Formats: sequence, structure tokens, C-alpha cells
Amino acid sequence: MRIELTQLLDELGLGGRVRIALEDWAGAGLSASRRNNNLAENPIQPPKTSQAIDFQWRCPNFGVCSGYWPDLANRRERVNSRPIATHAGSPVPAVAGHSRDDELVALVALARSQLLSSSELSAAVEYYGSAVKLVELAQRGELASARGQHSLPTMDAALLGQARREVAQWQAESLQVRTLLDDDYPPNLRSIHNRPAWMFFEGTWNSDRDSRAVAVVGSRKASPDGVQRARRLSRELVEAEFTVVSGMARGIDTAAHIAAIQAGGRTVAVMGTGINVRYPKENAKLALGIVDAGSCLVSSFLPQQPPTKWTFPVRNVVMSGLCLATAVVEAGETSGAKMQAEAALLHGRSVFLPSSLVHAHAWAQHLVTVGMHGSCAVEVGSTQDIVRRLELDVSLAPALSV
Repeated sequence: MRIELTQLLDELGLGGRVRIALEDWAGAGLSASRRNNNLAENPIQPPKTSQAIDFQWRCPNFGVCSGYWPDLANRRERVNSRPIATHAGSPVPAVAGHSRDDELVALVALARSQLLSSSELSAAVEYYGSAVKLVELAQRGELASARGQHSLPTMDAALLGQARREVAQWQAESLQVRTLLDDDYPPNLRSIHNRPAWMFFEGTWNSDRDSRAVAVVGSRKASPDGVQRARRLSRELVEAEFTVVSGMARGIDTAAHIAAIQAGGRTVAVMGTGINVRYPKENAKLALGIVDAGSCLVSSFLPQQPPTKWTFPVRNVVMSGLCLATAVVEAGETSGAKMQAEAALLHGRSVFLPSSLVHAHAWAQHLVTVGMHGSCAVEVGSTQDIVRRLELDVSLAPALSV
């Protein structure tokens, strides 16, 4: 079995040099990276392991494609025919005969069971095209983890009943939720390897306009100059018909959202909490203003999830995935904005850092001069530089069918 990428790359117009990264989640320490000018002559062989593998390849101007080799305990037939590959705009269709509600209930039950990590769950659901199928395997004790365990415990049947009640409550509250099995799952987000299994929405999500999105992020303790730069950048992005995405935090995020609304544009707040939780509390009015302006709040967490130390890094990953690029206005060494810049480079997205930030912080200089994950951030001297480069990136991007 081997990964045949040539046909896919030809279809996308991306031939040439491609970076392949394989990670063995079984803990064998396997890590490989190859650059080939001719993939047809140099096929990449999958790692020799009995464990499930989550694999990815990263393409310039495109992002990360991914796939999944499952390993089911006590199963004689190995899944070794052809690895699945998913990319932006190509959802795996759900298995016929299962309703959307059944799939959503199954997804919630699987997440509550914690049998699989978030990335494992997303990869496995896309591989099988059905969360219901995964529940059936879990109930029979035939689901294997990609983390070195031979097989996972049988899933508690009571979780399905709990999940069904949760979904019924969401429907009663008219909560909007889209899963990987839905055609209207955000296409930009679908293209990253660590995409969430679902997203909650409050307000109006415009898939066409909000796919042309740029994240404007920075410090919660923003300087007056940083606030002014964030406002100016947001206004200019709106004028160029980009959606401004930020995290609804204090400081730079708040300034970016408000400026986008005042400019008559669209803004999306990616929350570090559940969709029903407002944090910080003083931004509850801002959240209402975003929805009233015809824009949107989004969250990858269950509706009542409170803010925690781990939810905000996850939020930054999701924000990067939703956007074409991330612009960091100002940020310190331990800032979530820095983490998002690193995630964006991993996702194959553009990262823009102002000269003032690059000159002030070693981490920013490192991302510009050395880079990370095979990509470098771009130092910019003005907000106009960012908009010009974004327009160029969009015009050069390969046409993808959605």
C-alpha cells in the first residue's frame, strides 16, 4: 500500500515539491519528511505499524490534507486497500440509512466517552463516513486507539441516552450545529488536519463571504498604538471585502470586532468557551452586537463549556483553520496570538507580523527568518501591505471545487 499523491496534486495544479509528514501515534517515535520533485518515481510508503495512523501532507497555498488508517482489534481483514484522502471542499458522505440526528447523537456520545482524542474522532468519522458506525464498533469493543493501546473499552450504552437528551435540548434552544458529515461545515476548517468534529454557530454564518476571512489577533493588555493598528487593519480588511475574525477577548480582539462592525463589514468571533457562555463577561454586549449586526459567534466546544486553560489554545487552532491568514498586531512570548501564528504556519496559512513586533520580540523574528513547519511568517510595514499580500494570495490560490 502506498500514498498516491500525483493524481490529486495534478488535479489541484500543485505538482512539484510537496512536504510529507507522517507521525506514528503509537509512540514508536517514527517521523519522516521527504521532498520529492517526482512523486511518481518516489512513492511514500506508509509506516510499518499495527496501530492506526493519522497522516497529513502540507501544500503551499492550500493547507493540510489528511487521512486515516484504522486498526480494529480482533478484526481479521485489514484495511489496506487504499488510504482515504480528504481535502478542502470534499466531505465524505454519510452512510445511507442514518439520519442526521442519529449521527449527531452518536458524535456527542463518542466525544463524551473520551475513547478517542478529538483528532482521532474527526479522522475516524471521516474515514467511515458515519459516527453511528463508530458507536457500533465501540459497543462491540472493536474500536482501537491510535495511541498505543491494542483496543479500547466498550462504550457505555447509557452515553447514547444522555447524548440524545443533549441534542434534543439543543434543538429546543434552536442552537445551530454543523458536523464534519454536513455539506455546510466550514470549508476552510475542513482543510486542516486537526479540524473539530463539530462547530456551533449563533447568528448568521455566510459560507461564501466568511471563507474569505482573516484573523486579527493580539494581546489582551493592548497598548493604545496596538488598538489603533487593530482598528485600522479591520477597517481596511472590510473595505477589501474580507471577514474579520477574532477571539472576542479583551484588547486587540475587541478592537478588531468593533471596528469591523462600525465599518459595515462582517466579523466572526471564535469563542474559547461553549456557545452559551460569555467570556469575558464584559463582552456579552459585544457578542450581542456581533449577532445583531448580522455576523456570527462560533465555538467548537459543547454549549456549556466554561473557559479553561486548555480551551483557548484549541480556540486558536480553530480560528487559524477558519481563516486564510492570521495577522498578529502585538503579542508577548506566552501570548495566545503567538500560539495561533504557529498553528497557522502548520496549517499552511499566511502569517503577517508588523515590523514593530518583529523588532521587539525574538519569537517574532524567529518566525520571520527561520520559520516553523516549513513556512515563514511575513514581516509587514503597514496594514496596507497585509491587504495587498492577501489579495495576491487569493488571486494565486488554486481553484477548488466546493
